[in-house]
Amino acid sequence: MPSFSRLVRFLAKDDRIYYGDAILPDGETNIAKAKKAHVITGDVFGKHDVTDKVVDIRLLLSPLATEDVGTVRCLGLNYTQHAIETKMPIPKFPVLFYKPKTSLSGPSDPIPIPARAQTGHSLDYECELVIVIGKQALDVSEEDALDYVLGYSVGNDVSHREWQIKLGGGQWSLGKGFDGWAPYGPGIVTKDALKDAQNLNIWTKLNGETVQNSSTKDQIFGIKKTISFLSQGTTLEPGDLIFTGTPEGVGMGRNPPLWLKDGDVVEVGLEGVGSIINTVEFGSPNAKIYLAIAAPTQEAAEAPKINKRFNGGWCGVHVHTFDGENAKGSHEMNVWVYDGKQQLIWSKESIWGDGQLMAESEGFPLVLNINTHGLGDDVATFTYGDDAWGSGKWDSNNGRCSVGKQDSPSLTSSTVTVDLDCGFSC
Repeated sequence: MPSFSRLVRFLAKDDRIYYGDAILPDGETNIAKAKKAHVITGDVFGKHDVTDKVVDIRLLLSPLATEDVGTVRCLGLNYTQHAIETKMPIPKFPVLFYKPKTSLSGPSDPIPIPARAQTGHSLDYECELVIVIGKQALDVSEEDALDYVLGYSVGNDVSHREWQIKLGGGQWSLGKGFDGWAPYGPGIVTKDALKDAQNLNIWTKLNGETVQNSSTKDQIFGIKKTISFLSQGTTLEPGDLIFTGTPEGVGMGRNPPLWLKDGDVVEVGLEGVGSIINTVEFGSPNAKIYLAIAAPTQEAAEAPKINKRFNGGWCGVHVHTFDGENAKGSHEMNVWVYDGKQQLIWSKESIWGDGQLMAESEGFPLVLNINTHGLGDDVATFTYGDDAWGSGKWDSNNGRCSVGKQDSPSLTSSTVTVDLDCGFSC
C-alpha cells in the first residue's frame, strides 16, 4: 500500500525532477493547484518513503516517467450514452485497443498535430478516467480487482476519426496513437484517498465551454470488471495504464460535428483528481521555434517562409544576450527548452548579464520559451546548430531568422511572441 495520497512528478525550482506527494490547501482536490510537495524517495510501486523535505513545484509533468510506464490499454464505447450517441450497439465485451507510450504527455503539454492528422476535419477530444496498476495482476477476480490499483488519473484520448474509422484498416490505434495524443495527470490519486471511483463527475471544456459532463457510474464495464477481464490470461504490470473510455458529448456525436482546430484549449477533469489543460498545436513540415520575449507590445515582423527541411540528429541550442551598444548583458532571462516530443529537457531561470547557455535535443521541432527583461536597445541572439540569427535583419542567402531589436525603455512584463518558421540543417 502506498504511503502517499496524491502522487505527482514535477520539475522543482531547484531544476531537479522529483516524485512527490502533493500538498493541497484545505478543501482543495484539484492536484493542478498544488504549489509544493513532499519529496518521495525509492520505488513508488514498491518500497519508498514520503520524506519531510518539501520543495516548490515549478511545473507538473506526466505523473509517471516513461521508464515507469508499462502497457497503455484503452477501452472504446464504455459509456452507455456515448454508445447511443455514436449509434453503435452496446458492446457485450470490452472493446480494447492500445496506444504507444510515445502518445503519453503531461498535464500542460501541447497536443501536437502532425501533417498526416491535419487532413480532413475529424480531430476529437475524449475525457477519460485512467486506472494506474500498482502491482502484478493475473487472473484476478472482480472482488479482488481494486487490490491491484495504485490510483487514478484523468486523461484525454485525442482521436482523429477518419484515421480511426475510415482509414485505419479496421483497427483504432492508428487514429489515436500519434505522439502526445494521450495527455494525462495532473497526478495520481490513490484508491484509498479517492474512495468510490465508480461515482465521479467527469467533464471536458473546450475553450472554456463545457462539452462533456457525465459520471463514471455510466460506464458499461466498471473498474473492477475491466481489471478482472483484462487480467484473464494476460499479466497486468505495475505502471500499466488503462484509459477507461469516454462519456457522451464528443465532437463526432454532435450535429453539426464539433472538431478541434489549431489553437483550441482543451481541459479534461475528474472529480477528486483535478484537471489537465492542453492546447492543440498544428505542426508543419518545417520545424518551428517559438520565442516569447518580454518587451513593449508591438507587432512582430513576419519572416519569409523557406522550405528547407531539418535533418534529424543532435543539435545544440545556444542563447546569448548582449547590450546593443556595450556588448555586455543587461537582461534577466528565463529559458525553457523542449524537444520534439514536448518533453522539458533543460531550463534555467533568472539569468543576468552576458552569457551563453546550451541544451541538446534529439528530434524536432525544438521549442524554446525565452522571457527577457531588459533596458535600452537590448538584443537577443539565438543560435540553432551551426546557424545563428538576431542580427536585426532577414538574411535570405543562408536562411537565417531575425528577432531584431527589442527597445525596452523600462522593465515590462508584456509579451511579444515571434513565430519563426525556418529550416536549418544540424
